[in-house]
Amino acid sequence: MAIFNSELQNPNTKFFILDTGRIEHRDIDFEMYSWNKHRYNLMNPGDLFIYRKPQKVSENGKFYFFGAGKIEQISEVAPEALNFKQSGDLEASISKPILFDQFLYQDQIHPTELKDTRKEKDDSWNHFFNNYGMNQIDSDVFSFLLSKGLGKQQQVDTETNELRVAVHKQVLQRNHEVSNSEATVKTRGKYQRIFREDIVLPNYDYECAITGIKTLSLLRAAHIVRWADNKKERLNPQNGICLSVLADACFEKGFITIDSNYKVQVSEKAKKDPALFEEIARYDGLKINLPKLKENRPAKRFLLEHQNRVS
Repeated sequence: MAIFNSELQNPNTKFFILDTGRIEHRDIDFEMYSWNKHRYNLMNPGDLFIYRKPQKVSENGKFYFFGAGKIEQISEVAPEALNFKQSGDLEASISKPILFDQFLYQDQIHPTELKDTRKEKDDSWNHFFNNYGMNQIDSDVFSFLLSKGLGKQQQVDTETNELRVAVHKQVLQRNHEVSNSEATVKTRGKYQRIFREDIVLPNYDYECAITGIKTLSLLRAAHIVRWADNKKERLNPQNGICLSVLADACFEKGFITIDSNYKVQVSEKAKKDPALFEEIARYDGLKINLPKLKENRPAKRFLLEHQNRVS
């Protein structure tokens, strides 16, 4: 947590949970956040925050904490600005952005771990967060969420974090391209990991779309259109499917395809290996498990391209 040492040691620092992900906010994650001072006016420059994506806009229907940062400067929103709604609107620039190594989902923590202050406490998260999307927390809760998000290493790989934050913003802007000059020997593996861990697996709630397998070490982020074949779609959520190791290999080799109705088609060529065919035939004709958000579901044009390539 060295990145926030000075702020954590400053007695004037306040701590917040900021909701994000709603299109109408027109904010830019890890860059700018806006709100209205007549409804909420507690944040100051130098304060720290944790990002939360609420259930309504989450990829899998669970709210989760995914990053942290520092409020750098706060200013009035100009009336002509895109994020201006009414008098009193403020915007904050953000510094020291951190994208968590491990997203922290609502079913992985308990309200008591965030110091539940509700009058009627229970195991649910009902009425836990301010409907306005900004919640003040104490330093212990901030440190707890930050520690959980950083995972076992408890430190930030600056270079990797900068790339992940850049990709996060890029995908939100519907730009999915990774040029060959960007995907060097050094960075290609990092891009592949980002595609798997930050984009595809969360979309499928960490579950194989075909088999239902949930063991994390056995899950892959399969590109529908191969990485090498289309640089403009390398980070596209619609170009990825969460598959188990076996399902991924069968998909790549064409033993399994997925049609425009999202149903599994098992190829006749799989019969050359009776044991393989017996293993995968059970999924023939079944509809795959799809992401909750329609905009993240596999693009049918990509599925058709895959079918044409492996047939």
